[in-house]
Amino acid sequence: MMTSALEHQIPEQFFTNEDNPGEAVSAVKALAVAAQQGQKIYQITQANINTALPQLTIEQSVKDEIAASVAVGKEATVSQSNITVAGWTGAGYIISDPETGAGAYRISGGS
Repeated sequence: MMTSALEHQIPEQFFTNEDNPGEAVSAVKALAVAAQQGQKIYQITQANINTALPQLTIEQSVKDEIAASVAVGKEATVSQSNITVAGWTGAGYIISDPETGAGAYRISGGS
């Protein structure tokens, strides 16, 4: 989680200031913004994928990645819909291995 948070904090610290404002996005920040907006945050597993996935209004490529990952035993954390931060629109999501705790912290579009 900390590493994902640093993915947006470091660029903000180095590349923005009062004269050059801006924001960066990471998976953790995107999920936090979505939660602040009142969106549902889904924890998708093999047990609930068939009901959860149709509720998502995000890019199909992200849904496909989540479905493929869950099919092989991973879990996904994702917001219900896209968010917009500083001109970027998309979703943040986490794909993790419940056995090891290892995870990929991603944003749609991979920027």
